[in-house]
Amino acid sequence: QLFTGNSATVAAARFEGFVSWRDLWRNWAVSLAGNIAGCSIFAVLAILSQIMNPGSAALAISSAVGKCSADFLPTVMKAVMCNWMVSLAVFMAGAANGLSGKMVACWFPISTFVGIG
Repeated sequence: QLFTGNSATVAAARFEGFVSWRDLWRNWAVSLAGNIAGCSIFAVLAILSQIMNPGSAALAISSAVGKCSADFLPTVMKAVMCNWMVSLAVFMAGAANGLSGKMVACWFPISTFVGIG
């Protein structure tokens, strides 16, 4: 599970008394460690499969430089809004009953996430 959505759902469970503080911190630690491990494995596989050809590598580098050279406050606000959209998608998908409802519930927040950049 993504750390962002997990942070929102388990925090909500904590504030409603369904889990303890210890459970919350343990869940966050395991989720964060899993996300870091997953990203690392994906990066190694991308290198080994050579999908980062010179054109896509240059695009990735220019995108990263562009995002990292932006002003601090707008970047933080974009991060907050993107995390809000991921959490909203998690909650809306949880509220939907069928697969099609879950897909529609995720579509708009994730599209907004992509639009925010």
